[in-house]
Amino acid sequence: MQRHFKSGTEAIHRLTLEGFHILHVQLLADDIRYYGQYSWFDVASEANGFQVQFNNFTGNISETLSYFNGMRFSAWDDDNDNTTGSCALTNNGGWWFRNCHQANVNGLYGVRSTRGLSWLMSKGVWIYPSHVIMMVQKP
Repeated sequence: MQRHFKSGTEAIHRLTLEGFHILHVQLLADDIRYYGQYSWFDVASEANGFQVQFNNFTGNISETLSYFNGMRFSAWDDDNDNTTGSCALTNNGGWWFRNCHQANVNGLYGVRSTRGLSWLMSKGVWIYPSHVIMMVQKP
């Protein structure tokens, strides 16, 4: 069975093949623009489950993505999170889930809950972006 996430995640892996890259994150939530940058971003090969690394953060949004460091990519048909259920099913999309998430950039659009597009700003305080842009750059 071919996994539906394979080609997209493989493309991200290929972008980061020659070592670390920079990841830019831009969010728009309630007319406020947020940004962040990880100066070390890497996605491993399929053989390694597309494990991810997010390091060296700067920006005006909370640093949440390092929570997923070392996790394999999870999808509806390939559950690799640390829960007994499936975070990909619960949260409506594939991602590098741990004990589900602190950022859900593949959730349902327009849903103001953690099942939708969401980002944890501080303990118990979430924002629900209307726009999420993630860009990979060679240093």
